[in-house]
Amino acid sequence: LWERVRPLLPRHAPSPRGGRPRADDQACFEAIVFMLRNGLRWRDLPGHFPSPATVWRRHAAWTGDRVWEQVWRVVL
Repeated sequence: LWERVRPLLPRHAPSPRGGRPRADDQACFEAIVFMLRNGLRWRDLPGHFPSPATVWRRHAAWTGDRVWEQVWRVVL
């Protein structure tokens, strides 16, 4: 599933100013799918995923970029 979805996600270049590394897109995608499939609240994501706030922000960004519409078409 990830191999089919990865090309649809926007690329993100590291900040030239440094800072904390960006959370892995695959880990965030897996957390979003886990949350949606299990009907969880963001704050109830298990600890092996990135932080719930990070996952929520990534979901909001991808939704705003209409990535999820494309993902659903590919997955279905």
